[in-house]
Amino acid sequence: METLFKLFFGNMIVLHTGISVRYLYLRFIRRKKVTYSELKNGISNKANQDDMENVNNEFANRAYGCGFLMFVVLVIVLLSRI
Repeated sequence: METLFKLFFGNMIVLHTGISVRYLYLRFIRRKKVTYSELKNGISNKANQDDMENVNNEFANRAYGCGFLMFVVLVIVLLSRI
């Protein structure tokens, strides 16, 4: 039961980190008009094509989160060697 909570909350941290990083990238670097809730929830319509787009959106959010966390770990390792 304890590992289930660790996996769930760890997964949620990666997801929300990815959403935040992706939002900041799209909003301020790419200058697109997006909202945090659009990136979190995806498309609200219920069609088969929209479901695939929501899955792709969630995978993109998780990829951004994992990439950002790996970048942070890399920076910490490099700074600790100096």
